[in-house]
Amino acid sequence: MFDIISLCMAIVTPLATLIGVLWAIYQYKREATRKKRSETLSLYIDLFSKVYDTREEYIKMTKENLFDSDKIHGDSEFCKKILTLLTHFESFAKGLEYEIYDFEIFIYLTPKEMFEILNSLKQFVYDERKIKGYDLLFNDFIHLVDLMSICIQKKTSHKKFKKKYKKI
Repeated sequence: MFDIISLCMAIVTPLATLIGVLWAIYQYKREATRKKRSETLSLYIDLFSKVYDTREEYIKMTKENLFDSDKIHGDSEFCKKILTLLTHFESFAKGLEYEIYDFEIFIYLTPKEMFEILNSLKQFVYDERKIKGYDLLFNDFIHLVDLMSICIQKKTSHKKFKKKYKKI
């Protein structure tokens, strides 16, 4: 009888330990996902606040709704603001690529209007590449806008899209 009890204990103890470890891993992953989504949301709010503030300043300056590369280059102070904004998006895009931030949350929150604003900055980036002679300048920003285009088209037509950031 004692042998059966000790055999059961020998089986149950490691099994209980294994269950405890698996539960801890599950809780850790759940908390990591929650934290990643929370950080994405926080950064999203900050980034898009900067975009809309910059666009409002641009509208006051030019009376146009979307960015125009020539007009941005015509004002050196405003050009610096745009370059700073693009640098923030470049870092954010790299964070999405390496899954530091949650791409699915980003796409679901991004309205079509925001995409159009960011898309209007692509020509500015292409012009900056020519000016600076660096073909990879803001490459991650360009890739993010291109990927957003695909996802937003699918989102607005109620089609499924990949919920992970991927290279096109």
